[in-house]
Amino acid sequence: MTIVRMLFHLARADFLERVRRYSFLVMLTGTAFLGYLFVPPLDAPYQTVTLDNARGIYNSPWVGAMFGLMLSTIASLIAFYFINNTIGHDRRTRVGEIIACTPVSKTLYTLGKWLSNLAVLTLIMIVLTLAAVGMQLFRAEDVHIDLWALVAPIWLMGFPVMAVTAAVAVLFESISFLNGGFGNIVYYFTWCLVFVAVMVPMQDTTNGLMASSNDFYGISRTIADMQKSVLNHDLDYSGSFSIGAGKVDNPLIFLWKGLVWTPALVWERLSWLFVGPVIALFAALLFDRFDPARRRVPRTRKRRQEEVAENVPGLTFLRIAEPAIPKIPLTPLPSRRYYGRFITALQAELRLMLRAQPPWWHLIAVSLVIGSAVTPLEVAVILQAFAWLWPILVWSPMGAREALDYTHELVFSVARPLRCQLSASWLSGVTIALSMTSGSLVRALSIGNVERALVMGVGVVFVPSLALACGVLSRSSRLFEILYLMLWYVAFNGVPAFDFIGLGNAGLQQGYWLIYLVLALILLVVSFVVRKSQLQR
Repeated sequence: MTIVRMLFHLARADFLERVRRYSFLVMLTGTAFLGYLFVPPLDAPYQTVTLDNARGIYNSPWVGAMFGLMLSTIASLIAFYFINNTIGHDRRTRVGEIIACTPVSKTLYTLGKWLSNLAVLTLIMIVLTLAAVGMQLFRAEDVHIDLWALVAPIWLMGFPVMAVTAAVAVLFESISFLNGGFGNIVYYFTWCLVFVAVMVPMQDTTNGLMASSNDFYGISRTIADMQKSVLNHDLDYSGSFSIGAGKVDNPLIFLWKGLVWTPALVWERLSWLFVGPVIALFAALLFDRFDPARRRVPRTRKRRQEEVAENVPGLTFLRIAEPAIPKIPLTPLPSRRYYGRFITALQAELRLMLRAQPPWWHLIAVSLVIGSAVTPLEVAVILQAFAWLWPILVWSPMGAREALDYTHELVFSVARPLRCQLSASWLSGVTIALSMTSGSLVRALSIGNVERALVMGVGVVFVPSLALACGVLSRSSRLFEILYLMLWYVAFNGVPAFDFIGLGNAGLQQGYWLIYLVLALILLVVSFVVRKSQLQR
């Protein structure tokens, strides 16, 4: 019972610490708004769940299935970034060192963090369940509430996936090289690969329909049952379906009575819950329990420590003479030139951004720039896309570095922190974006494609503005990493409205670059206004 009590209080303390933050209230508000988007208006040009050009009536089975499918797929991606900070928070606040001095084992600690993550995601699912009930009544296409048909798909499809997501978040934080921005990128692409690996085998090649099976996301049985209902109304149905915001004009509306959740199906879904604690136990094997001896020390620092150890073989008592204080003439601050200090601040910001990257990072960056300029066009477009993705961890701390490094008292107290420091931070981000796209820009200008060079120029301004606004607003690098990864992925897949990096011609012809130019200016203004408010506080 002592172990159970320790596990309970570990999870409870961490859960209460999270829910008492102001950011958690913002997250719940965003969750409720997400539930509103899950059920589009009856005449909306988009739908979140469609089968070719058909959707079900907004009754309890269909609304519940919509929320369940969105939770088990799209929301499982977003949820990781909401909860992937619990062990890192203990490191930053030095609470972990106190926990390391207690009898709490690594196993209990990782299991407690998993339960805490699961409790946070459970609260989010409760909010979404209430939103599902409200949205069915609000859309009023069918106001009869069948509580089991509405709630069962939400929790039986979504809860097991959330349990695994909560454990994966603990696992990533337990691995030293995955507990930061690099881990956020790895999770995004891992999620995409796992989703494709699960979805592809479920497609029946004989008739194009979904093969019903016990898949991790719980998609196949629900979609297969929906497809049978669509075939009763449309014999030409090809078997295609979409989960997410898909464009649909004049959809075919049909009645779907819902999947019959038998005890066997319920157990089938609940059996995935056991994967969560297994991953959490595996994370305990990799967790360092806040032992500084197990943390990797940079080579330069390690070499310096070894030199000190060689020069000081033992402990000696030294009498340190008081150093003579030199007389340094000080120049009054108002009489100093502003532009000289701005250039110094810009150089310092660039060094802060680039010196933290290892040598191989710079080598790959140069290779991407050169490759996008000299390789064949088909290869150059791919290299250009990855050149836009490569500096994501360089841009993400913009606007938040002061909060991340606990130096805001020093930085905010300097002269002209807006015109000098924040402007230098934004301009350094623009400089890095311009450097990474220089190969593509030179290529576009050399062949006379001024329009594409113009689109890339807008992207050079937009991406640092987005990074700066996200950092200033959230005081974290995570928000930009999430948003930019999603924007980049959609742009890489050829959606014209999101092509802010000049990969195709459709977005260029439709003038979307003007929207991103306006957004860049708005984000830049928001960054300065919010930072000014922070300085005043």
